[in-house]
Amino acid sequence: MLALLLNACATTQPGNEIPVYDAEGTRIDTQKSDVIVYQKTEPRSSRVVIENRSTKNAAVIALMQSAKNHENAGDLVSAASALERAIRISPRDAELYLHLARLRMQQNNFQQAEQLCRKAISLEPKYSPIANQCEDVIEASKRAVSG
Repeated sequence: MLALLLNACATTQPGNEIPVYDAEGTRIDTQKSDVIVYQKTEPRSSRVVIENRSTKNAAVIALMQSAKNHENAGDLVSAASALERAIRISPRDAELYLHLARLRMQQNNFQQAEQLCRKAISLEPKYSPIANQCEDVIEASKRAVSG
């Protein structure tokens, strides 16, 4: 997963695109579906975060699809097993930890869901969509345990 922090103008007018470049200076087409661009929500921040999710291993993609199919069929154990195998192949892919954490929530394994999300957060930029989703899972886990 490619994640870069680039400086950009924080005061752009609506409709004005901020040009975004990778580390080699090549302009990134932010309209492509495999590139996610978002601006940090920190006050006075002008950092733009780029994520390129098109570099997933083919085996990981297949395992993610298998997990989704098992989950849709109600087989959460097999779904979790597929995600655990994907994590062994790609241990720095935070998205896998998030998906497994959501499965653990469905299995009422709230403590493990929280631990998986903390691992995912450690692999992601602070304000990334995955980190934000993990924070939501952690909050839900805490509510489930306390309530």
